[in-house]
Amino acid sequence: MRNLIIFIPTVASLLVGLLLASFVFFFPFSYIDNFNSYLYCQNGQRYQAGSNFVYSIDGTIDRSNDIKARKLCEHGIILDYQDTYTTSKEINYQYKPGHQMSNLIDWVIPVVSLFAILIVLLKKIRNHFTLLFAALFAGIAVFAVFFQKPASVLYCARKSHLITDDLRRAGNKAGRLLHEVDQTYLEQQRTKLFEKCTM
Repeated sequence: MRNLIIFIPTVASLLVGLLLASFVFFFPFSYIDNFNSYLYCQNGQRYQAGSNFVYSIDGTIDRSNDIKARKLCEHGIILDYQDTYTTSKEINYQYKPGHQMSNLIDWVIPVVSLFAILIVLLKKIRNHFTLLFAALFAGIAVFAVFFQKPASVLYCARKSHLITDDLRRAGNKAGRLLHEVDQTYLEQQRTKLFEKCTM
């Protein structure tokens, strides 16, 4: 029985640390849905942005994608990587980004599962208040010392991957493969997002 009283708080403190780490790692976030983002051209045309390789990471259009958007609205073309078509000097479109959330189920299932196991363990030592509080505080300490930084780094890796993977899927949903220029762009954006998130 004595060994059990020592074992349960130890496992419970590890579970508290893992629970907090999974809370950080799977935390949901909103990002741009490039497939359901649209370009409204001044000439009355409307185009899906992502399936025409016009991408946005943060709801704004950067310089390279602005050029693609202007050419798409003016000439109705994509993939002009040789720059053979002229680019409109004025902005000839309005960009309307779509939004989506990362999967909440990815966050709920591990967090609820660990929480349920933790409750079961803590019930075993509910009459030992000192051990109960020691297990909780030890778990917070375990998280702060061992799990917080890795969980944050993994969260940033997951977030940057999901966002840039959305760009790839937007083209693929339209039955188009990414040009190597766009592949390079996605990799650069993934690196930038990861670095910004981990700062």
